[in-house]
Amino acid sequence: MHHVVIMKKSWDLISKILKGEKSVESRWFKNKHLPWNKINVGDTLWFKNTGEPVSASARVTHVLQFEIPNDTVRQEILAKYGNYLGLGNKISEKIMNYFKNKNYCLLVFFDSVQKN
Repeated sequence: MHHVVIMKKSWDLISKILKGEKSVESRWFKNKHLPWNKINVGDTLWFKNTGEPVSASARVTHVLQFEIPNDTVRQEILAKYGNYLGLGNKISEKIMNYFKNKNYCLLVFFDSVQKN
C-alpha cells in the first residue's frame, strides 16, 4: 500500500529524511483515525511538504502504536525515539507542548529513502 505523508515545510523534516537524520515518522492524535492500523511493513511512504509535489519516498520497516494515558508516557516516547524522529536528544518545551494533548501515537520506521 502507498501512503502520502504531508509534512510542515517550516519544520524542514524532508531534508532531515534525505540526510538520514530522521528515520521514523510520527503521527499524534487526540482520537484514533487513519492511518491508525493501516500502515504495514513493506508499504511505501511518499513524503511531501504542504502545497508541494512529492519529494522523497521510503519503505516501511516497522510500525509501533501507543495509547498515551498521561504525560509521563508521552515524555518516555519522545525521549526514546526523539533522535529517530529528527528532534534531537533534548526535546524542547515547544515540541512537548505540540504533543501535549495527544492520546495516541503512531511511529513508522522506514529505510530505502530515495529523493524523487
